[in-house]
Amino acid sequence: MMKVRDVMSTPIITEDGDTTVDLGASILEAMGVGSLVVTEDGVPVGIVTERDMALKVLSKNRPAAEVKLKEIMSFPLITIDADASVDDAGKLMAEKRVRRLLVEEDGEIVGIVTVRDLLTHEPELVEEIYPTVKTPASPYRLAGVEDCLRRCVYTLKAESREVAVEKCKELLGKLEKDLGELTSYYEKDEELRDILTKVESLSKRMKEMGAEAIEDLKKESDALLTDLRHIIRWRKLTSTTSLGGELPFKSRRTRI
Repeated sequence: MMKVRDVMSTPIITEDGDTTVDLGASILEAMGVGSLVVTEDGVPVGIVTERDMALKVLSKNRPAAEVKLKEIMSFPLITIDADASVDDAGKLMAEKRVRRLLVEEDGEIVGIVTVRDLLTHEPELVEEIYPTVKTPASPYRLAGVEDCLRRCVYTLKAESREVAVEKCKELLGKLEKDLGELTSYYEKDEELRDILTKVESLSKRMKEMGAEAIEDLKKESDALLTDLRHIIRWRKLTSTTSLGGELPFKSRRTRI
């Protein structure tokens, strides 16, 4: 039976948690990897993926040069023994809803194994992994949602207060319905479900406060549209691009 050590990638690329995201992104690009293990005093404490860098940093509305890896890392680390079977790795990924596992041997992190690693060597594991880790909604499926939310944002800025609120109530009602249908189909799309929760909150506030809170409603709807566009942009990028290139500076990476 094939073991995790047979399919894992080495070495692990690590960076201190105080490293800024712009530096971390450059290292990912240069090394051609999709994640960095984040350390504190030399001890692995979390992991940051290229997806984290794209979405979590943008949602903070701060430059990547001002955001540290420890602010956006996922933790605690999920590990698997190097001698565990590939099948066990697939089951653990499905259970934890993750696409990467750090590989341990004698208490040390020695590698990383991804969904792609598993499926490349044992394609039949797709049935084990993907009943839980389902494909998210495509950018195409989200285009109508973006357009409806964009119209709401524009209406709040362009129309008189009373007219804007009434029109947006109608638009948000449609948006709740459309998102409800999408989330019932894409059950594991947590980002989409988060957008629905925010739309429901905005709709409730609009009904309760009306034109009196127009400025707050403008800011909230604009921030929501920004979040949605970040998600769509990232999904477009991940479906058409791959990492590559050279590191324009000497990194402070550590291999373990």
